[in-house]
Amino acid sequence: MAMLKRYHDAQPEPGGEEVGVARARLRDHGRVRDHGRVRPVRRRRPFLGLATLVALAALVAGISFWPAQERESVRLVPRVVETTLRPVAGAADLAANAAVLAAAESDDVFAPTDWAYMKTDTGELWRRVDDTKFATRSRDGELEVHEGSEFEVGYPFLLSLPTDPEALLARMDQQIVEENATANRPEMSEDERHLWAFRLISMGMGETVLPAKLRAAMYGAMARIPGVKYEGGVKDPAGRPAMSLFHGDERVYIHPKTYEYMGFRWPGQKIIVYKAVIVDRAGERS
Repeated sequence: MAMLKRYHDAQPEPGGEEVGVARARLRDHGRVRDHGRVRPVRRRRPFLGLATLVALAALVAGISFWPAQERESVRLVPRVVETTLRPVAGAADLAANAAVLAAAESDDVFAPTDWAYMKTDTGELWRRVDDTKFATRSRDGELEVHEGSEFEVGYPFLLSLPTDPEALLARMDQQIVEENATANRPEMSEDERHLWAFRLISMGMGETVLPAKLRAAMYGAMARIPGVKYEGGVKDPAGRPAMSLFHGDERVYIHPKTYEYMGFRWPGQKIIVYKAVIVDRAGERS
């Protein structure tokens, strides 16, 4: 700002003759007529005054003075997304970085008739987004389409979850309490609810393809569960470098650069995710 002010103040003032000529041109421009009609005023190159130079300087510096809601709707104004990630020293740092990366991605919208394709250590799976069908490969390679759903966590339920981590965890906890009461099981302790929240979130990510912002919110929800810890520099069950969120003996593995979900491990059970994408129909892989 100081540099621009010095530049502006250092310019010589226009002389009286120059001002007079300019004013005369302006008057004549408005009076020129053609067959009784006033000619439309032609656009001229605007003068880059101090205000314009300041705006240009702010744009170069990656700063916008527009309100956030206006920046979203005006495509001509570059949207600057801060993608600097913090050093990861705990679960909250991991969740914060995942949210930053997700914010830089476009919003994913899944149609009910889309299919989630997952290649895991147990084979290939296609799951329709509305949970009305799923498909697998038989031992001889034939595609087998099944009606209904055999998954612990419903796909529509997962996609309905809020992308605010605290609200997501509250919704998950509510679901656990309601299902427990419906099954007429004894009331869970607080520690049991925390473990089941971690388990259902990790299971939900392992059996579906989720939008980046929802996945980041799930990491954030996990980070808020008492007893959940972070460990970096680990390897997943396939030997790939990973980060990990864990609760007791149960772990979720996360890619250390992309923050994509890589799988989970529980005592006696694991899922290793090698590929997860949305496709148009069962049998497609990309």
